[in-house]
Amino acid sequence: MKQLIVTILALGLLGACAPRQQRALEKAVRQNPDSAAAHLALGRYCFQTGQYDGALEHYRSAVSLAPADPAGRSEYGHLLYFTCHYDDALVQYRMALMQNPEDPRLHLWLGNLYGFLARDREAEAEYLWLAREDPKDPEPYLMLGSLYGASRNWGRAALAYRQAIARSPRDKSLWMILGNTYAAAGQAPEAESAYRSALALDPENAEVWTCLGQLHLSMRDWKEASADFTAALLADPKRADAKQGLALALSKLKDQAQGRVRTSQAERPSAGF
Repeated sequence: MKQLIVTILALGLLGACAPRQQRALEKAVRQNPDSAAAHLALGRYCFQTGQYDGALEHYRSAVSLAPADPAGRSEYGHLLYFTCHYDDALVQYRMALMQNPEDPRLHLWLGNLYGFLARDREAEAEYLWLAREDPKDPEPYLMLGSLYGASRNWGRAALAYRQAIARSPRDKSLWMILGNTYAAAGQAPEAESAYRSALALDPENAEVWTCLGQLHLSMRDWKEASADFTAALLADPKRADAKQGLALALSKLKDQAQGRVRTSQAERPSAGF
């Protein structure tokens, strides 16, 4: 009995401490249970505050009360996607798209979901639609590059990233992604060129210096790798992968120097000749 009383008191305190905004939204739903707008507002609040069960309940009610509203349906689809209800999210996105076929967000979200579900052809179609609708936007090409890269189609991925860079040439992150793509494809000269383009835009970018160092390690260019990792640590002294890379590069340089000494000693004529 004592435990029950404590539990009841605790629940009462929790209710008293509920945020004022949430209490107001809940009151609106109680007063207008057939209002899609009231359920949608409370669903949004619950989603934003991590109360996902409550968000699902109120979004479901909002969509049921206003089935012709593509905004509520698309937000409901986004919530379903976020909470891993992928098949249900797909249904809501498609229905919302039928109601509002020109909404770029829906095409993007649908493309992302298709990509996550490994339905690459359908994801590609959504991203290509976005690229046609806004030819100056780099994002559809960025998404296409990611899609192609996920299936290890490095050539098409690099081409897509180059299309993105053509639309946003001063975005250093795009140059770095292109460098990573070429590195994964084993195209070291192209990868180095892309990394150096990123560094031209941001000379103190520790991440890019580290990527370049890793590339030179793969090329067994220990001297260049050590210089790259040193530059990365000057930009970010706490970067662990740069410290590890520098230690490895210096170790390889030491081994290389010792190997030269042993070779030189072996080739030196003996005193008897």
